[in-house]
Amino acid sequence: MSIPIVSASKEKESSFAAPVTSFVITRKDMMNTGSTSIPEALRMAPGLIVRETANGVYDVSIRGGKDNLPSHSFTFMNNSILVMINNRPIFNYLSGGTTWQNLPVDIADVERIEIVYGPNAPLYGPNAVDGVINIITQKSEEKTYGTARFQAGNASLFSALIGGEISNKVNFNVSANYANRKRADEKYFDFSTASYINDLADHSTPDLASNPYLYFPEPEIASRHSGVNFNLYYTPAKNTTITLNTGYNSNLNLGSSGTYTNVSQQVNTNLNHMLKVESGNMTFQTSLIHGRHGASGNQPEQFQDYSTFDSYLDYNFRVSNKLSLRPAFSYQNAMIDDEPYTVDLGKSGVFNNKATMYNYAFSLKADYNPIPALRIIGAVRSDKFKAPDDTYISYQGIVNYKLNDNNIIRFLGGRSHAGSFIMPVYINLVLDDPFILVNVVGNEDFNLLQNNILELGYKTKLNSKVSLDVSVFRQSYRNYSAQLTRVVKEPSFAPPAKGELEFKQSNIGLESDQTGATVAATILLGQVTFKPSLTWQQNKLNNYSPYYAEPNPMLYPENNYEKVEDKTSEFTPDVFGGFAINAPVKKWNFNLTGYFYSAYKLNGIHEADVQTGALIHRDLEEVNDKVLLNANISYTINPKINVFLNGRNLLGQEQQEAYASEEIGRLFLAGVHIEL
Repeated sequence: MSIPIVSASKEKESSFAAPVTSFVITRKDMMNTGSTSIPEALRMAPGLIVRETANGVYDVSIRGGKDNLPSHSFTFMNNSILVMINNRPIFNYLSGGTTWQNLPVDIADVERIEIVYGPNAPLYGPNAVDGVINIITQKSEEKTYGTARFQAGNASLFSALIGGEISNKVNFNVSANYANRKRADEKYFDFSTASYINDLADHSTPDLASNPYLYFPEPEIASRHSGVNFNLYYTPAKNTTITLNTGYNSNLNLGSSGTYTNVSQQVNTNLNHMLKVESGNMTFQTSLIHGRHGASGNQPEQFQDYSTFDSYLDYNFRVSNKLSLRPAFSYQNAMIDDEPYTVDLGKSGVFNNKATMYNYAFSLKADYNPIPALRIIGAVRSDKFKAPDDTYISYQGIVNYKLNDNNIIRFLGGRSHAGSFIMPVYINLVLDDPFILVNVVGNEDFNLLQNNILELGYKTKLNSKVSLDVSVFRQSYRNYSAQLTRVVKEPSFAPPAKGELEFKQSNIGLESDQTGATVAATILLGQVTFKPSLTWQQNKLNNYSPYYAEPNPMLYPENNYEKVEDKTSEFTPDVFGGFAINAPVKKWNFNLTGYFYSAYKLNGIHEADVQTGALIHRDLEEVNDKVLLNANISYTINPKINVFLNGRNLLGQEQQEAYASEEIGRLFLAGVHIEL
């Protein structure tokens, strides 16, 4: 618990003294456990639900407060977590969320991963609704340093980094990574029938059945990505550092980009750049990501060009030895354009538009220590969005009281809002066939998702060998939105017989209130370290309907989203957690990790009616409880080289972890790790 953390309050402090619920995954943790990717490593963190939807493809949520809400939310990208690399947001501004395969960095780049739980928009801006995951990369002051890690078996994984000193004022590092994972099974998901098929020629979508290459360019691949990164650090004067970063990332992975998009392979390439200036108490950072995303295989009309610009300036002003103030300004701008692939060619794709989204923000944080045992933090942020044309206020209040050197009580209350994304606001999609005309339109005037939290926490060092962190929380989500269906014109037998539907993003009456608790411990037994964690949560739903975005309201008017009920959510596990046991024995290191979650259900599934072939709503589908057991055994040949055997999912629990996902089998790897 003495591991340093920065993301909890934007100031470097020990994780034990951090004012909010937080957790740090270190580089050593990832090496010992044999983590094969950054999102898989997150399974070590208490309170995180990490689903593997295909081999190497992940969906991550913090506490699961809004999992599968509202119904039909099958994007595999949680849009209420802010993921950053060195405080630089990595986000999909088309519809929200993080595609983990798009990260330019990999295991070799990472120094540590910092997770901060609960609404944190006052410090970091929109999208930090459920929490923040900040990936801190390596930076060494040594003249020469480096690392390389290679694993092979039924996957090929490689990452390496090397750096050094150019002069007494200039340092650099460069890294590269590559991963290639085959599909875990040979089945394909057919969204129209909500079932799995063995041959793409049997798919219900005619275009896919006749030309599967458009949707699945390389059908045997579940995930393949590669990336390179270059960082330059210039220290012109004491307490001043200028960082330049540029990187390239390319990937192909199995996934679904939205509710009505068939599961297929997605492709993405991007360049990213960052400039950061740290001088005394002032920090200025600006970054740019630009690239091209293919939402569904090699279909040209499914491509989108995108760019995201983000910048902020903050200053930590020490008013006195008891009070500091940190004002900050930020600006974000995102652009999505698929017109060269759709409108300009007379085709219809996912978006059919060119649009930008931006927001300006000002925030202020106050950190006050009236007495050594008491710490009070308050933060407020104002965001002005392009659309909706409104100003959103986020705030946070924190009280920490140090009973003694080994016991700290903390209290948190706050509110955060989600960001505004381009797809719900500006989508302009027309689906036309001989029987029905469907217009999918955006909405510039709906309220953004809001999370309010009350949390009580307690950290203790029971003795020199046992530490404990307990948090009890209540989160309330409001302002959910969904694409609501409106019948514009009923079909008729007289010409023109065609019916017309409109799907429009709108706020709904759904409200959810989550109550839960997380317990995490660190126990030292001689040289053996044992880290267990357990989270329990329950989510009460008010005004819930399973019929949002019902595809056939004209055929099945009884499936009406105005039919609502109050219920306990079944759509996220009630209990989840894990453990890690690490035992070094001379030159050997033995590591055993486990991750588990209880059964939950998927809502709003559709399937084809046997007689008509139309999509209808069916009962909930259960995802079975699951226990994943992993082992990593390593042997140190010399201080710079160790070899290891790595086994994932040793119990062979292959059941699917999410809607339309694959069955994930065992993974066996052998590898070598080198440190310069």
